[in-house]
Amino acid sequence: MKLAAAALAFLALTTPAAAKPGDLDRTFGYGGRIAFAGGEGYSDATGIALDTSGRPLVTGGTFGRRIAGRWVIGPTLARLTRSGRVDFRTPLPDPRNDGTLTESKVVALPGGGALVGATLEHPPGLARIGVWRVRPDGALDTAFGMGGAIELALRDTHLSLAGIGVDGSGRIAIAAMWGPADHPRSMLLRLRAHGELDASVALAGGMIPDALLLERSGRAFVAGHVPGGHGRRARAVVYAAGPRGSVRRLALFSLRSTRAAVADVAAIARGPNGSLLLAGNDGRRRQAPLPDRPWVARLRRGGHVTRTFPAVGGRQIELMTMARDHHGRIVLAGAESTSDDRAVVMRLRASGRRDPRFPLVLLHALGARPGTELCCSQARAVAIDARNRILVAGVSFDASPPREDLGRSYFAVARLKG
Repeated sequence: MKLAAAALAFLALTTPAAAKPGDLDRTFGYGGRIAFAGGEGYSDATGIALDTSGRPLVTGGTFGRRIAGRWVIGPTLARLTRSGRVDFRTPLPDPRNDGTLTESKVVALPGGGALVGATLEHPPGLARIGVWRVRPDGALDTAFGMGGAIELALRDTHLSLAGIGVDGSGRIAIAAMWGPADHPRSMLLRLRAHGELDASVALAGGMIPDALLLERSGRAFVAGHVPGGHGRRARAVVYAAGPRGSVRRLALFSLRSTRAAVADVAAIARGPNGSLLLAGNDGRRRQAPLPDRPWVARLRRGGHVTRTFPAVGGRQIELMTMARDHHGRIVLAGAESTSDDRAVVMRLRASGRRDPRFPLVLLHALGARPGTELCCSQARAVAIDARNRILVAGVSFDASPPREDLGRSYFAVARLKG
């Protein structure tokens, strides 16, 4: 009996503590994280989705493509295995071969394929939108557009992507901003399954669209903001667009910031009981133009808006993404804006209050790469798998070169216990 008791005591001392919510999932990548190059040069992931088999689809930009004698930033789609290894990487060609990517987003398609949308800017002030469809094997789907890609552009003005989605009938919806930055306008574009333009509808002048939620029925919700400035407060706006073109404004509410570059709506998601969830950033009136007050709002059916401000321990945090898990909890991710940025992940209860079981996760290195010291990370996109594990995608920088800047950047993905 004494020997058995001693053996149990020894096991209790040597067995690692059970993983807690927010801990890295050590079965993924290299101890819960992976970093990899999207191509030849600097890389930055801005979108993540899970395919029908639960494999992460990651998209972003890669600086390092030499086209017509100059370097450009081109979009890349990568798929990881469920255990966090790179399965394939597909460079996505610019229809004109002269664009510079600013951001890309990815949508998983039934059957294992993916749809990627991105803003391509060249020349300055004349941005356009590129859309690509990729087959499950990583090759471009030549049945879509021209060789797997389409371009959306307006003559002599700017057109940039805010969100992209696919409904239950295969139609594509794109929320976009058009016009000059000092007089922005928002619109919703509808494409047929193979990329032909189906319809377009104007939403609002003065609003910068930030995020899109598309339902299987084809109903779309576009969230955005009207910038502050000259003593006026910024405002958050939500529009609903029916599948046949009807549009109505659901909500308009004021934020605190009176600075033009601070406040925004970072994400929109479906909430409980027919409500919508919004997450964004705000700023204080007399501080530098950096977000420092993340907020979450619930928009109920009747148009009533309630807001909460997650406790972040006095840190200056910029929210960039949001998702709900299968228990209705709200997962937020972004970056802590300090001299050395750290990726931030937090979780709220369905009520909007902080989840006491989930600590504020700060990751100096969002990704991991054998033989490379990484630092200075930002979380740009988040997805929840079938086991409520949290997949966070963004960027990490190589800290090892003795240089003044941050070094080479990589696609970075971490998986946390839920």
